[in-house]
Amino acid sequence: MFYYWLMTRLPMKLEEIRNMIAKLPPVEETPWGKELKELWTAEARAEARAEARAEACAELRQMIQRREEDLDHYEELFRSGVLSETAYGDLTARAQREVQQYRADLENMNHSST
Repeated sequence: MFYYWLMTRLPMKLEEIRNMIAKLPPVEETPWGKELKELWTAEARAEARAEARAEACAELRQMIQRREEDLDHYEELFRSGVLSETAYGDLTARAQREVQQYRADLENMNHSST
C-alpha cells in the first residue's frame, strides 16, 4: 500500500523507492520514535507492576486461608486430646500473628496500588 502511494506521487521506479526507504533511519532513532518507545516501555512496566501486585495479593490471600485452616485443624486436634493446652495456645497464637501480618501486608499492597 505504501509503495503504491509513493509510486503514484513520485516519478520513481520501484527499486528506487525501495532504496529510498532502506535509507530511512529506524523508527527508534527518530525523535517521535524515541518518545513512543519510552511511552510503551513505561506502560509495559506499569502493567508488569500491576500484574506482580495482583499475584502477590492472591498469594497473600491463599496464605491467610491456609493459616485459618490450620487454626481450625489445631482446634480439632486440641478437642480430640492430641494437642496439649500449651501446644494449642502456642500454635494458635503464632498462626493468628501470621494471619494478622498477612492481612496488614495485603492492606498495604491494596493501598499502595491506588
